[in-house]
Amino acid sequence: MIKLISKNDCKESLWKNGAGKTQEIAIYPLEASIAEDNFLWRISSAKVSGPNLFSKFIGCNRHLIVWQGAGLSINQTDLL
Repeated sequence: MIKLISKNDCKESLWKNGAGKTQEIAIYPLEASIAEDNFLWRISSAKVSGPNLFSKFIGCNRHLIVWQGAGLSINQTDLL
């Protein structure tokens, strides 16, 4: 099943480190939350506006995609 998700459907929340915001596009299971660290997977979108600490999600594999802007540098590795 395909479901069209609008920006208004996305829950906005603070990053774990409190220094930015993210739009949660999807999370599984549906009743899971970042605060409780009880999700199996999550898709979100965040705007990074400057240097910051990277929030830790212990035990999670993360895949980052830069789709606007000049890029991103994490641990001296550039993501373009």
